[in-house]
Amino acid sequence: MITKTAKLGDLVQIARGGSPRPIKSFLTNSEDGINWIKIGDTEQGGKYIFTTKEKITQSGLAKSRYVKEGDFLLSNSMSFGRPYILRTSGCIHDGWLVLSNYEKSFDMNFLYYLLSSNMVQNQFQKLARGTTVRNLNIDLVSNVSVTFPSISEQQEIAKKIDNIFSEIDDLIKFAQNNSANSNNLIRRIIPYIIKKYSSTKLQTSIGNAFSLSSGKFLPRKEMCSNGSINVFGGNGIAGKHDTYNLKGENIIIGRVGAKCGNVHHVKEKLWLTDNAMFLHSFKYEFSLEFLALILSQLNLGQYARQSAQPVISFSSIKDVLISFPKDINEQKEIVKVVLEAKNITEFLFETYKLKCENYQALKSLTISKELSKVQKVS
Repeated sequence: MITKTAKLGDLVQIARGGSPRPIKSFLTNSEDGINWIKIGDTEQGGKYIFTTKEKITQSGLAKSRYVKEGDFLLSNSMSFGRPYILRTSGCIHDGWLVLSNYEKSFDMNFLYYLLSSNMVQNQFQKLARGTTVRNLNIDLVSNVSVTFPSISEQQEIAKKIDNIFSEIDDLIKFAQNNSANSNNLIRRIIPYIIKKYSSTKLQTSIGNAFSLSSGKFLPRKEMCSNGSINVFGGNGIAGKHDTYNLKGENIIIGRVGAKCGNVHHVKEKLWLTDNAMFLHSFKYEFSLEFLALILSQLNLGQYARQSAQPVISFSSIKDVLISFPKDINEQKEIVKVVLEAKNITEFLFETYKLKCENYQALKSLTISKELSKVQKVS
């Protein structure tokens, strides 16, 4: 294998994007608009950019930089120095660098793996170190040293990495599926746990089991950062306050908002706003921890009335049926078993999550291993 070593700037054309300002004045929904490519258009761990969420006007083109399919983009923030291959065309802002006209020196896939490699990424980090703001610029990227073989040998290397990546992606997909399954497992097994540990089970409606009342209005300006009491609203904790309207143990159900129907089992003093409800006047003996568990299973948000924002009320959920063991000791035993099951499923979730992270790390090792052979030859 015959290799060459050269500066990246001598092998490809490097340019910076440009941002028409103020950008809002140049955004458009017109069919003749030009794709406006942003970091938000990338997928985590993705290789390509296929589509954009926004477009700019034709007049914005003169103040930006046009890039075409097959060009490489290097991110200048967030995923610092991360390469992406364009599968579309459009304009880029000054947070991107574009690499083009590389075809005489590089196979596209080989260049992607080369730019992704620790050998190049470490140079990005080293060259950017010490600057006031850590970012990539044309001079920095131009001075990165790369070693590469002929294009035909590049293609062989890239193909081998592609094949290994395909196998790793299968492992990642398997782990992700198992992670999702373990995360949803507890919801599916709770009904079986309740059935197993219930000697005498009752079924009744929410309205027949207890009553629900809203909290009290609290102006936003009265919430204080130095308060000691949690304020609960429709979507959960909404701030702090210096006094309370509920104390002891309570079950709270969000009444208004995107998360209406969410259930909280709270044991401390709190201020409850009128965007949430609390349970009271129980007609059966309940372990509140158990009751919170079964109410969470019901997805009460599905009964929301859709207006300016989703809203549920006592009247909208009072006919929903709940099933529970009559014996409060059995209720407590169910909670104990469910918590043990949750610990197991959370362990499984974290295990599969770690597997995915390890498989992603294996991709970097694969690139380093295959490209190190090129470096040794040189």
